[in-house]
Amino acid sequence: MNNKATWTYNIKGIRTPGVSQMLVHENLVFIAVHYAKAGFYEGKLLCLSLNTGELQWEFVTDHVINSKVSVSGDQVYLAAFDGHVYGLNLADGQLRWKFHTGKNMFSSPAVVGDKLICCETHTGNFTYCLDRHSGQKIWELKTGVAVASSPLVYKDLIFHGSNSPLFFAIDLNTGIEKWRYEADGYFAGSPNLLGDQVITGCLNGSVYVFEPFTGQIVTQFQTGGAIYRKPIIENKHIFIGNEAGVFSSLTTSGQSISVDWTYQVPEIISTNACIANGQVLFGSADGHVYCLDKEDGALIDKKNMKSIVRDIMLTDEFFLIGADKGQLSAFERES
Repeated sequence: MNNKATWTYNIKGIRTPGVSQMLVHENLVFIAVHYAKAGFYEGKLLCLSLNTGELQWEFVTDHVINSKVSVSGDQVYLAAFDGHVYGLNLADGQLRWKFHTGKNMFSSPAVVGDKLICCETHTGNFTYCLDRHSGQKIWELKTGVAVASSPLVYKDLIFHGSNSPLFFAIDLNTGIEKWRYEADGYFAGSPNLLGDQVITGCLNGSVYVFEPFTGQIVTQFQTGGAIYRKPIIENKHIFIGNEAGVFSSLTTSGQSISVDWTYQVPEIISTNACIANGQVLFGSADGHVYCLDKEDGALIDKKNMKSIVRDIMLTDEFFLIGADKGQLSAFERES
């Protein structure tokens, strides 16, 4: 990892700002910041130039923004703790529409064709399907549980966990629940695809692999610590970190999962993994980004960001790091 940032954007004039996950779209990078203001909370969505870090526009909400945005066509989609889902102009951040759920939103919205899928978080009850162009509700499903997990859509099915022991599969077109699985821990993290199967982590420390149409468990594996992060998949390899500070490289084979290697850090793993050039990178609450050899887990390098690392992302040219204290830095990728 290069030591000198190509550019760094620091939030100024705000005390102890926190940042959300980021999204890169073409030559733009989106990241939200949340902060206390006069005893209350506000959030800002920032749109920055990927090449220079220059602010292009910002959008302010009445409460915390803690999710990643989605982009489709000429619109940006955002969910916030003020109980609204927003549709914004990509070009200038102007509001096109907003949909009021009445409950806090933490889960990141997902775009599927002309549909936008979003879930209520705190004391929430509903998963929603909206028309992404207008924000009009197409259907809602009362799940009865709060959802922090961001939805995954695969073959007309929506998959998400919840702030409860329940994991759901929902029909994309009708909003009818297809199946649910109940574990002995919360499914707060977001799912991913493992080939044609669905994989997710659980706060009981296990990684679960589901057959998507029946909900039958294909296999599961215990990592030894609560999992909030999305499993990252490369071929048959799974890369996942947990709250015990253990980062694992796992391999799937049929109905079994085996350990390739593990790496221990002092505090929780606070980001998803990124993989490039035979290396795997992740951030930790100890303020460091770790770079490991993908094959054997040996430490190659680590970078001190001096605050909790909230997200990391690789583009063709940059390695982006978002950290608390309102900091977003872009480092030129090494060839």
